[in-house]
Amino acid sequence: MHEKHPDEFDFTGNLNIAEFIRAAEKEGLMVIVRPGPYICAEWEFGGLPAWLLKDKNMQIRCMYPDFLTCIERYYKELLGRLRPLLETNGGNIIMMQVENEYGSYGNDKDYLRFVEKLTQDCGVDVPLFTSDGSWKNMLSGGSLPHIYKVLNFGSRAKTAFNVLKDFPNDGPNMCGEFWCGWFDHWYDVHHERDSSSTVTDFERMLELGASVNFYMFHGGTK
Repeated sequence: MHEKHPDEFDFTGNLNIAEFIRAAEKEGLMVIVRPGPYICAEWEFGGLPAWLLKDKNMQIRCMYPDFLTCIERYYKELLGRLRPLLETNGGNIIMMQVENEYGSYGNDKDYLRFVEKLTQDCGVDVPLFTSDGSWKNMLSGGSLPHIYKVLNFGSRAKTAFNVLKDFPNDGPNMCGEFWCGWFDHWYDVHHERDSSSTVTDFERMLELGASVNFYMFHGGTK
C-alpha cells in the first residue's frame, strides 16, 4: 500500500502511519512498531508488493540482493518518517521489531542481521525485538541471540514461556500476539472464541508477570 509501484511512495490519508502514531500519543499511548518488511497481519503476500514477483528469480526474506535493495529503499523512506517519533527523540515509539515470525519461514541469520543493521542505520535506537511462535524450532530460526524475544500464542501461557528458558533473553516474558480469536478464510468456517477462555488465559499471563499485546483487540476485514 505504501509502495504500489517501485520507488513511488504514498503516506497520505489512511496510509499516514506517522499521523496515526501521533494520534496514539495524544491518547497517552506508547507504540510498538512492527515494520516487517514481511508483516503477515493476514495481508496478501504478508504486505510485500506483488511487483516484486516480476523478477522471475526473486527470492524473498533472504539475502537475495535485489530483494535487499527494495527493503533498503523502503526502510529509508518509512523509518525516516518515524525517526522523530522515537521515544529517544521525545516521541512515543518504545520498541521496534526485526522481521515478523521469521522462524515460521526460514532461518537465514545473515538476513535477520541485515534487517537489524538496516533498522539501526536508519536511526532507530529504541530496543529491538523478534517475535515468533512458541516452538523451539521457530525461536531457533527466527531469533538472534542478542535481541529481545517475544512469543506469539493464544493459550497455555506457562508452557509457551517455558520454551524461552532455552534461549538467551534479556527482558520480561511477553506475549507479542495474544490470539484472542482467529481469522476466517473466504468460503470456510467462521471462527469464534468464547470470551471466558480469553479472560482465563489473559489472567494467567498477568499472574506469571508477563506483558501482553492483544492480536487483535478489534478485528475487521482486509
